Amino acid sequence: PQKDSCRYQPQGCLKNLRAELMAEHEPSCEYQPASCPLANHPQCKWGGKLRDLDRHLREAHKDVIVLGAERCHLVEMHKVRANQSVCF
Repeated sequence: PQKDSCRYQPQGCLKNLRAELMAEHEPSCEYQPASCPLANHPQCKWGGKLRDLDRHLREAHKDVIVLGAERCHLVEMHKVRANQSVCF
């Protein structure tokens, strides 16, 4: 069967999967673009890969992130899906 590259290959994803598996992979690909869900605290302009969001939140927003008191939040993502649940 033919395999396709992930649409986020330019951002670093190395997955090559059959079309039906790629359709499952891309919505949760850790290389897709993400923006800070705390954009209004204080005017955060961070943008990067989904895989780096957790580190950004813990480093740049440690004043509002309480370690060990994890809650899940819906985060607006790239065009592949509208929202993703991110826990921090």
